[in-house]
Amino acid sequence: NNSRLDTLFLGEPTAPTSTNRCWGYYDVMGQWDPPFNCNAGIYSFCCGSCFYRFCCQFKVHSLDQRSCSNYDTPVWANTGRPLHRDGKTPSLKPVKRIY
Repeated sequence: NNSRLDTLFLGEPTAPTSTNRCWGYYDVMGQWDPPFNCNAGIYSFCCGSCFYRFCCQFKVHSLDQRSCSNYDTPVWANTGRPLHRDGKTPSLKPVKRIY
């Protein structure tokens, strides 16, 4: 079972090869943000934090993306089924309507 992190570090074709690419990641809301290139003029480095990435001008501010761990779906984002008010999982029985 390969994770996105395995793909990034094991040298498969989608592995990043330079500092001018922000890797795809799960942001603070649990949404997948796809990878993007930083090649717009002077903004050529991936900067920010593990959970919010953007392109910036100076390498000294660049993000070491290898230190991040948000490359797989966060556990808390797998919500499952909602519970009833009584704390039990709702049944799938059809509701009988009375007209």
